[in-house]
Amino acid sequence: MKNSYYYAGTLIFYALIMLGSCLIANIEIVFNFASAISVTALAFIFPAWFYLKGAEVFGHGEQNWRIISYVFLGIGLLNFILGTTASIIDIVEHY
Repeated sequence: MKNSYYYAGTLIFYALIMLGSCLIANIEIVFNFASAISVTALAFIFPAWFYLKGAEVFGHGEQNWRIISYVFLGIGLLNFILGTTASIIDIVEHY
């Protein structure tokens, strides 16, 4: 990665954090947004993704477990969309 990309990305990310800290007065909204992402990833997306990658690397897993993994990915994606949408609606209604 070029240093210019790294520094530009870091400065943009820092500016977004500063902007968010100035505009969002209630930390509960930030925690709700972070939990919508982290809980979805830990409960649904990571286990399914790890199984699918492990089956790809170490040999094909059973078909039933592959289907269940794809169902978990779908549920995780739906949960992510609903949780993030609820957090965004909370931010919009609060301000």
